[in-house]
Parts: sequence; structure tokens; C-alpha cells
Amino acid sequence: MKKLLFIVFAVAGITNLATAQQAKVSPTMDPLPTKAESAKATQTKSAASGMTTAPVASTKQAKPATNNTAAYKKAGLTDTEISGINQSMVELDKKKAEIENNSKLTPEQKKNGVEAVQAERNAVLRKSMGDVKYKTFTIQQAQSQGKAKPAKAVKG
Repeated sequence: MKKLLFIVFAVAGITNLATAQQAKVSPTMDPLPTKAESAKATQTKSAASGMTTAPVASTKQAKPATNNTAAYKKAGLTDTEISGINQSMVELDKKKAEIENNSKLTPEQKKNGVEAVQAERNAVLRKSMGDVKYKTFTIQQAQSQGKAKPAKAVKG
């Protein structure tokens, strides 16, 4: 009797395994697309959106001005002053990015726009810091940029 039950359970288990491996496909399911169909769909999508696969000129990514927190602290600013300045700098960075990425502007218009944003940035810093702290900050920035970019040796 035990042998008979063992055989029945074994046959039932094997039958369950065999049927589980067969994929039950719903009539509403679509088969997976082939590689050629996927490539064609991707090409169609990019053409529809007006994008091409041609290389696009990359825009320069300037370092965000909010990375100057340590320099602000060295200049003697408090944490609340620094957070206010950082918020202003984020807004100015957005303006600068909009100008740099605007394809309707000529290179000279972009240059003038970026210079205007930089002048606004300096005005915000001077107003927020005060003259003494602003002077300390600009001296520190000049020194750190001097260390980062060594002068070229003159061949004689």
C-alpha cells in the first residue's frame, strides 16, 4: 500500500512540474518584441520627439556656488547667513544654466548674460557679507584659485 501511495504522489508531483513549466499565455498578452523590433521602436520614438543620435555639443558644467560653505565660514559668516547666501547662489546658478543652455542666444549674448549673473552674484555676496567679510572672502578665493592653477613656466 505504501508503494502504491508513493507512486501516486510521485506521478502527481511530476505532472505538476511538467504543467508548471508550460507558460500559460493569456490571449491579451503580446509576445516579446525581437531585437529588430525594439531597435525600430527606439528609432521611431527618437524621430518622433525630434531628437537625433547626432552628438550634441556639451555645455560646461560650472561648479555650484553652494560649494563655498567652508570659505564662507573662514570669512566669519554664521550658519544662518551661509544658508541664506546658498539659497541665493542656487537661484543664480539656475539663471546661469538657463542662459548657457539657451540655444536661441548668440555666444556674445550668452557671455553678457553670464557676466550679468556674475555681477549679481558679487552684489548679493557683498550685501549679505558686508564689506570686510566680502573682502576676506574674495582674498581667500583668489588664493585658492592661485593654488589650483599653477603659473606656466616661462622658457628663457
